[in-house]
Amino acid sequence: MAANPNTAIFFDVHCYSQLVLWPYGYDSTEPEGPAGEIHRNLGEGIAAAIESINGRVFDPQPAHDLYLASGTSLDWAWDDAGVYAFTYELRDTGEFGFVLPPDQIIPSGDEILESFLYVGEELVGSNALIDFPEGFPTVVPVDTPTEIVVSISSAFTELDPTSAVVRTRIDGGPLVTDPMSLAGIDRYLAIVPAADCGAVIEVDFLIETTNGNTIVLQSETGPWRIDVVNEAVFFDDDAETDLGWTLGLPGDDATTGVWVRVDPIGTAAQPENDASDPGTICFVTGQGSVGGSLGENDVDGGSTSLVTPSIDTTGADVGTIAFAYWYRNDAGASPNQDSMPVEISTDGGTSWTTIAIISDNATAWRLLEIEVDLTGSISAQVRFVASDLGDGSIVEAAIDDFSLTTRSCPKTDCPGDLDGGGQVDGGDLGLLLAAWGTSDPAADLNGDGTVNGADLGLLLAGWGPCP
Repeated sequence: MAANPNTAIFFDVHCYSQLVLWPYGYDSTEPEGPAGEIHRNLGEGIAAAIESINGRVFDPQPAHDLYLASGTSLDWAWDDAGVYAFTYELRDTGEFGFVLPPDQIIPSGDEILESFLYVGEELVGSNALIDFPEGFPTVVPVDTPTEIVVSISSAFTELDPTSAVVRTRIDGGPLVTDPMSLAGIDRYLAIVPAADCGAVIEVDFLIETTNGNTIVLQSETGPWRIDVVNEAVFFDDDAETDLGWTLGLPGDDATTGVWVRVDPIGTAAQPENDASDPGTICFVTGQGSVGGSLGENDVDGGSTSLVTPSIDTTGADVGTIAFAYWYRNDAGASPNQDSMPVEISTDGGTSWTTIAIISDNATAWRLLEIEVDLTGSISAQVRFVASDLGDGSIVEAAIDDFSLTTRSCPKTDCPGDLDGGGQVDGGDLGLLLAAWGTSDPAADLNGDGTVNGADLGLLLAGWGPCP
């Protein structure tokens, strides 16, 4: 490759296992930033191209997912030569192993040729990778312009940074195009315009190549979506200080692995670090010792409960519970047989409703958001129950960065104006009477759950032009 400085892609073709691998193999990481995403996107595209020929499925994954191996040409090609690198493990998955029958040789070649053609088209085509280094805001405040830092780069195409624009559309209205300002190498600053409460803003981005091609950048499902609402935080805890969680309840029967709030000691089944940045503390099921065995202090013999403090939810309607979690149950005598229910109580712990069941084996922290109805409540608690039931297995769980928020639009200063006409009149009276006896929230002006005479009185009291 030193003799060919324009080399863009390196392929190392092996057999067998039907895999498409990218760096790294020597440790459990991937190339940082956009380079990692380009490797992953190309790897998934290669696998799709192979499958398109004969339906043969190749799994795309970083090389270390197969096993750790140092000194590979794959890692050298990326780390030392700076060339995007992939290893193919060709047909099959073990039936014939290293010696394929003759009738599979040409079909295998056709599949690999198609993948090479796919990569070639990516190399010469107009493509770019987009990222949001500071995150993409799915919710923004009412009547407030929003800044978004955007990273746009391409491994194979030269981009014109002066051409970058952001396009926005509010509630299906006209498409508005605004230039983005340069904010660093491959970085741009986009301004999303202010909008009224309840509005939906669609956002995408455009940039041109130096040869005049236009690249449209959207999410996998189309333009990104932003909801314009007021967000209220009812509870937010990164576990760095003790805010009064309950670690264990009467009736818990786990003999080990009970919930504790600590700086975790990592194992293959439990994180070494918490989810907060910065931060060190989280809730985990049992704290083992440095160098201890995998099952030294995992959950055994029953269940252990972790419960939030009572959260004041007065005035809340629809809420969002969000938290980071880690859960493993894929080792031991009876793996993948347990789960961790997530439950909510709005009556002081008398009754509990399951709002999620966590059973996926996470090798990294994951974020879960759950929408809950808090209408009419004055308090809420959330409970996490980790269990090892039946035959023994490794069960480890962790919770961090818990929050409860609500999103809403303020009620109008003219509550009787049901049709939005700017005054309370016969049209609004007709709408209220049509909803009589129902729980229609638009006509239930006093919020008691029924459209009745009390709501009629409020409407008549506001008769005339809105203030």
